This record gives sequence, structure tokens and C-alpha cells, in this order.
Amino acid sequence: MKKQLFLFIFFLFFLLPSSSLAQEFSLSLTPPVVHLIARPGKKIIQTYELENPTPNTIYLTTSILPFEPADDQGNPQYQINPPSPLTPQPQFSLQNTNLSLGENFALSANQKQQLVLKISLPENLPETDYYYTLFIEKVPSQANGQSQTAIQPRLGSHLLISASSSVDFPASLLPSLEIKNGLWGLPIFDLFLGQPQILIKLQNPNSHLAYAQADLTLLRHGQIKQTQTLRPDRVLAGSIRQASCTSQDNCHFSPPFWPGRYQVKLSLPDQELIQSFYTLPYYLLGLCLLGLLLFFFIKLPFLSRIKK
Repeated sequence: MKKQLFLFIFFLFFLLPSSSLAQEFSLSLTPPVVHLIARPGKKIIQTYELENPTPNTIYLTTSILPFEPADDQGNPQYQINPPSPLTPQPQFSLQNTNLSLGENFALSANQKQQLVLKISLPENLPETDYYYTLFIEKVPSQANGQSQTAIQPRLGSHLLISASSSVDFPASLLPSLEIKNGLWGLPIFDLFLGQPQILIKLQNPNSHLAYAQADLTLLRHGQIKQTQTLRPDRVLAGSIRQASCTSQDNCHFSPPFWPGRYQVKLSLPDQELIQSFYTLPYYLLGLCLLGLLLFFFIKLPFLSRIKK
């Protein structure tokens, strides 16, 4: 059975609640992300499946916008102004017989529509990555009293193009490893309540995207105590991405610990990083110290009254 991945619909500034969004605009577009590798001068055909599962006809239009990484969370920043016509860029067109890119079309209730996108790479296209999003946007309807200037809901599929004469382009990443959430900012944690947060960032200095491939290991006296695997997120060319673990968004190791020194090892295919932290029973020691202080504060006045 073919699985479809439904993309979330978004409004700028959250103009409508999620319940209204579901009623106004509900589509599925597959695939949600495409990564293509091709030589400059080649032409590529990519098909998309668009479905309207609602009982109403929806009027739509298509567009393609370039984007670049906006932050270390993988969010895109779209380039509204088109690139210079003197700069070689991938060219796009729809090969559907009855539909062109940017042309309005209707999608009837429970109808499926295949979109056939043609991507042409110029001969003189530099061998680097090009990132775009194919958007499907609802067309304003004057019949429903909707303003033409109203912000319309849209969904998109990311299109990642690697222009390269070889599929074996460099994929080495530059990692950084930091242990956070310690006592007073130091790498010191309590035996029972401490939870070291591991902050990992991966920098991609290459011209093409790469995938995070790494393991995180907790060691004590050279013995493995806990392990985590990084989620294979894409790190786009020229960007920095904060890594996540497959079992949790924020990589961390859980107590209890034994007193002493621990090592955190980040293992990538071509390199390793190691950082250390220390564990002490400082909460227990603090309770003991508090108990002693209370004892003396109570005991000393009692002893002074006995002597009198």
C-alpha cells in the first residue's frame, strides 16, 4: 500500500486557527522532499502527486521559489527577488498538456492530479547546490467574498538540486561538541538529578549537501555506558545544522551516574570529538550540610540553657 506523506498547511502570522485551515484547504502533495543529482546540461523529469480529499472543488496555482538556509534548525529563507538573468540557474516548466507553471487550475472533489516538472540545467551551470520549493497555493475566490489581497494558504515540496559531474562529491562535516546544563555553567553534574545536555552542531563547508552520520557514546574508564545515534538530517551546503538524536530532539544522557569523570565521544565517519564532565553527589552533600546547620542551630541554644 502506497504511503502518502501529508504536508502541513501554513498561514503567515497565523491568521486562522487550525480547525479553519482544515476546512478551507486540505491537500496532499508527494513527495515532500526531492534530492536530485545531475550533470550541468542535463534535463530531469520529476513527477508529483497532488490530491484533493475534500468534497469541494479547489482552485490552485503553482510557483517555484529559491531558498537558502536561514538558521541552524534547517528552516528555509525564501528569496523573493529573482536572481540575475546573467547568472546561470536551473530552469523549470510543467510538462502537463493542459497546465503551465504559474497557471490557475481547478482540482475537483476527491480528484488526483499528476504534476510533471521538467528541470533543465544549463551547460555553464556552476557545480554546486540549488535549493527550491514547489508551492501549491490556493487562488483567491471573489465568489466567496475573499479579498484578492488576502494571504492564501499554500503547501510545498522542497527540491534540492546538486549540479555535479560526479555522485561522489565531498560530504565531510565539521562538528562542534558542547556539554551544557552543568552546575554554574561548569561540566559538573549531580549523580542522581544531573542530566548533561549535549549540543552538537555540524558545519558543511562544501558545495553540496551532506547527511549527518554520527554516534554519540558515554564512556567511563573506557567502558561504554550509554549510546545515542544522530538523526540523519540534511546539512545544506554552506550552512550549520544543530544535530538531534534519533530517540530525542535534544541529545542528553540520563542519570544515575557513579562519582567521577565521564567522557562524551562523537564519532563521525572521518573524525572523532571527545569532551569530559564530572559527577558529584552535591545535592546529597547539600542536604547533609543543611541538616548539620539545622542541628547546630537547634542544639546550641538547648545546650546553653542546660549550662545556665
